[in-house]
Amino acid sequence: MNIIITEKQVKLIMESSPTARLRRRLFDKIFLQDFLDYDILEYENPCDWDNVGEFVGDVCDTLAIQTIDYFTEQTGEKLSPKESDYFYYYCLDNFGKHIETFYKKKCA
Repeated sequence: MNIIITEKQVKLIMESSPTARLRRRLFDKIFLQDFLDYDILEYENPCDWDNVGEFVGDVCDTLAIQTIDYFTEQTGEKLSPKESDYFYYYCLDNFGKHIETFYKKKCA
């Protein structure tokens, strides 16, 4: 059995996801992009990693952890492990290609 959903349904699912309140309350994609570029990538040497996959995973993990820590500090709310994992994959989906390009530019 195959289930087909529309773009509108996908958007509705994403907005009702556990991490939606995190994204809505404190962060938007522009903020996260700036945080990634100026607070994380600026201080990393991507050539220290063995491959691009490890680098992308570690940077997304750092981005997610620091963002969640900031969220917890500001609101006093703690995220569940499921929400934390979901936010990590949100970062990976939205910034993975950008981080990969950064790696290839620096280590080519």
